[in-house]
Amino acid sequence: MKTMKLYVICVVFIVSLAEAKNPGLKTRITDAGLTYASQVAIEQLSKTAKGQKIPDQSGRSGDVSYELSNVVIDSFSNPSSSITVTADGLNWKSDGLGLSITGHFHYKYHGIIPISDSGNIDVSVSRVNFNVGISLGVDGTGRPKIASSGCSCGIGSLDVHFHGGAAWIYNLFKGVVEDALKKQLNGQLCTIIDKAVNTDASQALAKLKVTVDIAKMFMLDYRFISKPAFNPGHFLETYHKGEVYWTDSMTEAPFDPPSMPSISSTNKMFYISMSDYVFNSLAYEAQIHKMLQYNLTQKDLPAKERGFLNTTCVGTPCIGQVIPQIGKKYPNREVAMSMSSDFSPNMSVSNGKVNVLGGGTINMFTVQGDTFLLTLNATMTASVSLNIKSEKIYGSISDMKLKLHVVKSNVGQISDTVLNFIANTAIIAFAEPQLNKLGANGIPLPVTNNVHFVNTEVTLVKDTLMIGTDLKYQ
Repeated sequence: MKTMKLYVICVVFIVSLAEAKNPGLKTRITDAGLTYASQVAIEQLSKTAKGQKIPDQSGRSGDVSYELSNVVIDSFSNPSSSITVTADGLNWKSDGLGLSITGHFHYKYHGIIPISDSGNIDVSVSRVNFNVGISLGVDGTGRPKIASSGCSCGIGSLDVHFHGGAAWIYNLFKGVVEDALKKQLNGQLCTIIDKAVNTDASQALAKLKVTVDIAKMFMLDYRFISKPAFNPGHFLETYHKGEVYWTDSMTEAPFDPPSMPSISSTNKMFYISMSDYVFNSLAYEAQIHKMLQYNLTQKDLPAKERGFLNTTCVGTPCIGQVIPQIGKKYPNREVAMSMSSDFSPNMSVSNGKVNVLGGGTINMFTVQGDTFLLTLNATMTASVSLNIKSEKIYGSISDMKLKLHVVKSNVGQISDTVLNFIANTAIIAFAEPQLNKLGANGIPLPVTNNVHFVNTEVTLVKDTLMIGTDLKYQ
């Protein structure tokens, strides 16, 4: 029985390993990024803390009973703060925090001569420190989740100043009031800190783009595929699906993401490694859903090139002049090209360059009469320039080249020189602007809307686009 259980465990383990995939995208936030994050967190905490009301207090000290009301945190001095990576999450700690608090007091002296009075209080709090653990994980939908754990807070000193009433009575209950406020403030600060993590930070993460619409036809999946990894004292990494799907179908691509090189630099706050799997999975979806098919006609060409697809022309070159047998056999007609991709275009990153390889079939025919002319085999190569702007990645095609080969002809032999002229004058003149128009839409990167990239650098390494950037929170 034990042997059977062990066998089942081994099978499950092997299957889970077989199903495991590399991420299509991963991110790293470095120690420098966490240092900046701690500064932002303290600024946000300061805004949250100001105006926070501390519950009313009442008590008695000897012959004096007192009540404190309308006690409010009036100011918050930013302390030193740090967020560090631990073995299983983050640790946020701060030291040297200062607070000023205002409120109203009322007291009664129950002595031989009863005295009752009221006034205002100012409370100065210094050398406040706190320490809170932060756990990071992934929920069942692939979204990140965050929670605080184990908040502790300490107050170095707290001093109450009374305004109004009999000064000698203050000494009878001042110490008790300070102790009560210190105890209450300890809990109140942890409540504020827990809210900053559990509510504010959680809501910010909820805005993180985990799925992105592309051209209203595709969906880029940035969901987490595993829990973040923590390298204590250095960085944390997150791992994302990084696959493009057809909007109405979550069909997996028949190939896996490549292994991406590890990030060695720590000069920037934030790094994104995006594998060419992101683009190749998009090309796969476009291929299987027949998006890479098009009937090219005159109206698709730039105005100055439209006459090229005529079989008869005077002055300007046209296809009937370039291939005379077409002009003689089918005069005064227009030619169209039915283009279709034979396989998914492939993008590869290597040696600091991004290259695209594609191929397909082109059928040429006359528009009038739908007469078949030629079937061509086409191989396309192009270079792609990538840049980052406004937290989006943009691409532009350059150096596009087409090699055409006649597969079937109804108009005799055609030379390679003629085919190259056709490719550059008609096909590339149409295809390159269309691809650049798509690239100009940009693909949003996985950051929240109020985080912006500054001093961004793009590096191309094997199979990977690596983005290194500093961050600015607004």
